[in-house]
Order: sequence, then C-alpha cells, then structure tokens
Amino acid sequence: MLKHRGSRRAFLRAAAALGTLPVMPQVFGQEKRSLPARGQYLIRNAHVITMDRSAGDIAGGDVHIRNGEIVAVGPGLSAPGAKVIDGRGTIVLPGLVETHWHMWNSLLRSMSGDERKFGYFPTSAGLGRHFLPSEMYAGTRLATAEALFSGITTVHDWCHNPRTPQHADENLRALRESGIRARFSYGPARGIPITETVNLADIERLHRDWRSYSNENLLTLGLAWRGVQYAVTDKFKLYGAYYYSWQNDYNRTAVCNPGGAGAANCAGSQDTASIAATYQFNKNLSTYAGITYSMVHGGTGFGYLATSVVSPTVGMRYRF
Repeated sequence: MLKHRGSRRAFLRAAAALGTLPVMPQVFGQEKRSLPARGQYLIRNAHVITMDRSAGDIAGGDVHIRNGEIVAVGPGLSAPGAKVIDGRGTIVLPGLVETHWHMWNSLLRSMSGDERKFGYFPTSAGLGRHFLPSEMYAGTRLATAEALFSGITTVHDWCHNPRTPQHADENLRALRESGIRARFSYGPARGIPITETVNLADIERLHRDWRSYSNENLLTLGLAWRGVQYAVTDKFKLYGAYYYSWQNDYNRTAVCNPGGAGAANCAGSQDTASIAATYQFNKNLSTYAGITYSMVHGGTGFGYLATSVVSPTVGMRYRF
C-alpha cells in the first residue's frame, strides 16, 4: 500500500514537470460519431415510478417514447408501430439530474492523495493546465458514459478548464455525441489567478453560434463564475455572488405549489445572493462570516419549507 502511494506521488510530480505529455493519445476521440436515429419505443409491463403525486407508482405500467420524448405513461398503452421493450422485472423512473460536475477531470480519478499538496485542488490545477483539447473530449466522454450507465440523463457540466476555444469545443463535442441533456457552464481555466477574468470573448463566440452546438436544444450555455472578490487588505477580503436557477416544465401539465411542495414538471426559478468576509490571522488560522438569501418563484422539483430563506454562517478555520 505504501509503495503504491509512493509511486502515485512520483507519477504526479513527473506529470506536473513533463506536462506537455498528453494524458491520453492526442488522436483519441478525433473520429466523428453520430447518435442513432430517434424512433418510437414502448416499455411494457415495468414497475413505473412516475414521481408525479397524482399518478403515483404503476405496477405493470407502460412508457411510450416517440422521437426522444415521453408521450404517455400508464397501464395497457397502445402504440402501433413502436418497438416493444420487455420491462418485466425492472423499475422505470425519470432520469436523475447531476447539478454540479467537473466532467473533464474524470481522467484525474484516483490521482489525488492524503497529503494536502497532493489533494484535489493542487492536482487538478497542476495537471489541468497541461490538458490538450483531445483530453477534454476524453474526460467528458468518460463522464457522460458513466452518467448514462448510472441513470443520470441530465448534467450540469461546470467546466473550469476551457484553456482555449478548442478545449471548449472538444468538451462540447463529447456532450453532443453522448446524447445527454446538459448545461455547459463555461468557467475560468484551472490555475489562472483569481484576478483574471474568464474568457468572455469565447463565451460570446459560442453564444452567437449556439444553434450548431445545442444538439437540438439538448445543450444549453451558462457561465461558471467564481463570484466577486475584493481585498480590503492582504488579510481582510470580501466576497459576493449571485446565482439564478430556472426549471423548465417542457410544456407538460403541472400543479405547482409555491408554498413548499415541489413537482418534477413544474416551472419555477430560484434567486440566490450571498456576501461573505474572511480575515487571515496567520497562515494557519482564519475566520469568516457571511449571509445568503434565497427566494423561490413558482414551483420546483423539490419542496421548500419557505419560499424566502436567510442563512447566516460564521466560523473559524485552522489548517493543520
């Protein structure tokens, strides 16, 4: 075990020093791939968990899919011409949603260690700066395969390593080829200073031509930002952030209760704003305080005890 850990650390040091070597062959993923044509399917006699309060669970239920859309759920459905899939002995439920995933760094799995200098942040920053566009593709493609195999059909790809426009394009190509529904949030590349702005020009480039990237609207474009930071002194710093999240009902009938209950097919949004302050006494000891305010409008896929929430926090950190 100790010998294995030592060899892993040696690998990390060598990879950081010789970072021009690709994690995977540069030619990987260059072959163009296309999704199979959409069709019509009927999953028959499955135990269907609808996640709809009015429909409940359906033992021996059917699910009719046409051209990538669920058009009917219930027992004994009729779907002439549909390919029938035997659902006996299986559970069918809506796909899971992963809300925050740095998909590109799936290639870095098992490369961080127990010591702080070999933790996730220094490892991803140290190796991430040497990633090639083809490796962005490979990491994201691996992550999407893992997601779909695990029942995750929607992801928020918080991409914080688009070092060049080509890096962003290859990351998006992996999302398109997988057929997954995703929010691609363009963030600052690993290892760049906190004072350096994200590549807004490249985000504008993607936005102008997003139709060609969106994979028939399965993909949407977002910004993965780090908030606002202001250094009052070298030791005293202020932070601020605002986030907006939106849930689309995809034109499905829904009964939404903004007073607390949620429904997966509601349409709603959430506004969240926060401010915080930190003071660094020395290299080991710091203190922090902050407050977050959030408000929900309409309905969402998960319930709230209240639609407006104020959450204060205060504490101290000691780094051993």
